[in-house]
Amino acid sequence: MSLKAGVVQFSPLYGRVGENLGRLELLVEDSVRRGAKVLVLPEMAWTGYLWPDAPSVRPWAETAGSGPGQDTMRDWSLRWDLTLIYGFPEWAGGDLFNSQGIASPDGAVNPVYRKTHLFDADHWWAQPGDTGYLQWSSPWGPIGSGVCMDLNYPDLADHHRRMGTSILAFSTNWIDEGFDVVPYWLNQLGGSDRAGYQGLALFADRGGQEFGVNYRGQSSIFQRGQCLATLPGKEDGVLIMEVDVDPPD
Repeated sequence: MSLKAGVVQFSPLYGRVGENLGRLELLVEDSVRRGAKVLVLPEMAWTGYLWPDAPSVRPWAETAGSGPGQDTMRDWSLRWDLTLIYGFPEWAGGDLFNSQGIASPDGAVNPVYRKTHLFDADHWWAQPGDTGYLQWSSPWGPIGSGVCMDLNYPDLADHHRRMGTSILAFSTNWIDEGFDVVPYWLNQLGGSDRAGYQGLALFADRGGQEFGVNYRGQSSIFQRGQCLATLPGKEDGVLIMEVDVDPPD
């Protein structure tokens, strides 16, 4: 089954949600003009990332299914017949989570994924996720969840291979350590036994800088143990490809 899918590489301005959503809209609209039907956005896509504590991020956090960011994702999905997967800070039951959601053109209300493996900076404000890795249904087969630090553990690739995920939607804010990160990402998709996740994997990263911390960019598309394409730098942009995906059973 043929699909035009892609990733948005985007560096949000810290805490400037309205402005960030306006800038994101231009990139999403460009993706739609190029035929995209599935699009992945980075981790914490419209808020910025390095929040020092829970009270600082709380004003920007949204409950699952509502809030300025998620409402905007839903509007874009309906307007453009587009499936969007995105990262955002979630407020639930008095706790904060680094979460990932999906907006689909059918308007379905889907559960959000809460990041399983937290990075050091997540511990400043977020609780470890309690959802486990999720699958969301789509016309192209199950779309699987994953956020940043999750990839450093083999359970991400192992789970999605075992569960038959067709599209792994990976939202990240990957820190720049001064080397080409694509070979590492590809290696981690190998999972615990190197047989690995072979389906379509859409990696949406950010570039830019926050409080002196540099982010890598290099948003990429992987399939069957290969990197099909990558954005070469850290600038905002979109990467769209036509690919074949396994049809749903």
